[in-house]
Amino acid sequence: MSNFEQEINTMRTYDVLRWSDKNRGTRCTSPNLQPLLAVLDNGSRTPHVVQPRTFVYSPTMVMEYMELGDLHESLQFKRFGVPVEMELSTIEVALVLALALADLHRRNVIHRDVKSLNIFLSRTHYVRLGDLGSARTLDPNAPMTSNTGTSYWMAPEVLRVPDLGGKGRAYTTAADIYSFGVVLTELDTLCEPYSDMVNRSGVEAKVRSGQLRPTMSAACPLWLKNLADKCLSFNPTTRPTAAAIVKELLLRRDGGADAPILDKKAATSAVGLRTISE
Repeated sequence: MSNFEQEINTMRTYDVLRWSDKNRGTRCTSPNLQPLLAVLDNGSRTPHVVQPRTFVYSPTMVMEYMELGDLHESLQFKRFGVPVEMELSTIEVALVLALALADLHRRNVIHRDVKSLNIFLSRTHYVRLGDLGSARTLDPNAPMTSNTGTSYWMAPEVLRVPDLGGKGRAYTTAADIYSFGVVLTELDTLCEPYSDMVNRSGVEAKVRSGQLRPTMSAACPLWLKNLADKCLSFNPTTRPTAAAIVKELLLRRDGGADAPILDKKAATSAVGLRTISE
């Protein structure tokens, strides 16, 4: 294997479904997002696209390497008592994720696939939201597809799109906030959503109609339960914005009664923590 191939194997790569994915990746720069390093393509002569030294089957995004894997794996380790290399509090992860969404939403970009599997960890780069391959620029006049994302993390309005015969209204950044709320339940329970259900065959229909949503544990702190409840509201217009969540988490981190105490290094790492304005 060549040095180039070895280098690519240490990075996370995604197929580029549309060239607009590349544009979003370069435009949405943020310390809280996994950055796009390059786009590999065999036939392109665009100066911003890397010519690979080995064949790739389609244009491929090369993302920054996050050597500690994803949050989903880390939570599974903690659930089964396996030591993890980097301990993170719920409020740390939630704050970085909220900052990442605030950065995207300020640029009118919806991520559309927020879940623990797309939140990456690194000793060097801390915590970052990745996989912008499903992201889309917000257009109030354009229909959105619902076959993007992972159903257990999807908002009810996203799951309802097929029922509208392709003529439904475009969903908004509030769909990401619902998914953020689902991630909060993962941080609390250390489990995937609905994993406590013996039969999950009817989950999508129940979520779509508002009969079901992920639950928190009995030991969940009140502040976290209240935040998750707001984010998981069936009505997207009543969910908080990412910017509002950032403000709430900053207040909680810096002095809320129920907030976990972060060590000095972790608190400093949490993205220097500039505030995000609405």
